[in-house]
Amino acid sequence: MLEVISQYFSDWVWLFEQFPLFLASVVALLAALIASFFGVVAQRLPGMLGWEIPEEVASDVKANRHLPSTLGGRSKCDHCLRTIPAWSLIPVFGWLLSRGKCGSCAKPISPVYPCLEAVTSLVSGTVAYLLGPTPELIAILFLFWTGVLLAWIDIREYMLPDIIVIPIAVIGLLFSPFEQDAIMRFIGGAIGVGVPLLIMMLISLQKKVNAVAFGDVFLFGAYGTWVGPGSLVLGMFLCSLFCIVHCLVERGKGKDWVPMGPSICASFVIIAFLSTDTAQPLRDQVPFSFQYPELHCVVCKSPSYDSVEHLE
Repeated sequence: MLEVISQYFSDWVWLFEQFPLFLASVVALLAALIASFFGVVAQRLPGMLGWEIPEEVASDVKANRHLPSTLGGRSKCDHCLRTIPAWSLIPVFGWLLSRGKCGSCAKPISPVYPCLEAVTSLVSGTVAYLLGPTPELIAILFLFWTGVLLAWIDIREYMLPDIIVIPIAVIGLLFSPFEQDAIMRFIGGAIGVGVPLLIMMLISLQKKVNAVAFGDVFLFGAYGTWVGPGSLVLGMFLCSLFCIVHCLVERGKGKDWVPMGPSICASFVIIAFLSTDTAQPLRDQVPFSFQYPELHCVVCKSPSYDSVEHLE
């Protein structure tokens, strides 16, 4: 049975290797469907978890949102609460065919949904074409798709659900293809939690406000398990740049609080992609390394933690 399954997957891998555009098309279609489903999850998961809006950000969160307590049931219009036809839920094209309006009340449907579906599909297909059928592709798609969901929820609710963040950390500790050493994956997770937590605590003491966002802290730690301590530092730096830009944009709209989740997700998906062999030409153009310096045994000079084996 295992041989049959192995041969089945081998045939698909061979097909994707020979026809990269076919792989890109399949991934792009799957990504659009997943992004469409994530729109439902982002709207309903907070209600399922029984979230309450934090007082400090209540003024920035939409007051007329609906929080169903289950993922089941058909999607409904946010205005008239009537069921949306199935054909209108087709990623991107459904919104275009309905001209961006509800068929019942003619109220506009947010263009955020088709735009996010299109961007998710385009980025996923491009990455699939560049990387091919590799473990790195699976890992990056996992990080990207979960990042889209987390960013969407954080923008809506100013919160990051542990039910998504914790599995990201566990899978990173066990299977990350970007950091081969399990010890370094653990260290990356620890630093990812410790450094942001320390910074937020210092800001809290200085500003006399509660600036500790544990969702962001745990998300840094989760991504640290994927990329290791060396790339984690670069990810934090890139995140700070994204967050500054995001703050400037949102402050111009009169918002007092800006979620950091989208900046964290975007920065570490980029860092993960830059850690692949495909991105080697890009890494050659920057004056710093995406990896921490190798540690060597003081006796045999081996860059392995199992250096004792080389002495036998």
